[in-house]
Amino acid sequence: MNQSEIHFLWQHLRAAGVVQNDLHIILSNGLHTDTYANFVSASIPSKRREQMLSWALEQVTKIITEKTEGRKTVFLGIGCGYWYAAQLAQRLLASSVYAERSLSGAFGLRRDQGLVLDGSSVIIVDDVLTEGTTLIKLMALARAYGGTPTACIVLLNRSGQPFKDVDGVNVPLCAMYEETFPTWTEADCPMCKAGKPFSTQHGKGAEVFHLKGQPQAQKS
Repeated sequence: MNQSEIHFLWQHLRAAGVVQNDLHIILSNGLHTDTYANFVSASIPSKRREQMLSWALEQVTKIITEKTEGRKTVFLGIGCGYWYAAQLAQRLLASSVYAERSLSGAFGLRRDQGLVLDGSSVIIVDDVLTEGTTLIKLMALARAYGGTPTACIVLLNRSGQPFKDVDGVNVPLCAMYEETFPTWTEADCPMCKAGKPFSTQHGKGAEVFHLKGQPQAQKS
């Protein structure tokens, strides 16, 4: 897909509700934002899902050809990203591994999934990149089980910054689309200061609501 086709697809995805504005969202990294991107496959028209997968297949086919050095390829994802990882694996007759996040925020694998990663070239798949924390944790998980992170694939890079692995290893990032949305810490969040309720349907809103309740407007 060329850039014009990707831009056209992105506009259709926005129209389908992938991007939701005028919210008060707490992201998994703790930052606050007024914009939420949700790539849950069931809410996206099948034609658009196939177009996204077509783009991703182009990227991973090139990566496998140029960078895997003959190693078997495994796709690793978590949450919404795993659905896309599994779809790519199925189309390429490869394996996929599902990572899970514990209540403490640690990433892990169930049963013997780690055996699949050992000696493999691992392609990390996620839906949205904000700060890169999820990708970094998934790469560390792959390495812990003997895999070699080869590339990261995301549908949306909302960070506005180039991605860097904390270990200094150059793991290329392929993003279908890039669009920067504002984020704030809790202390700087204008919506918290105004007492705007945060969403308990998306992100960590329900968890924070249980611990702290809704924000209260600050007196001027």
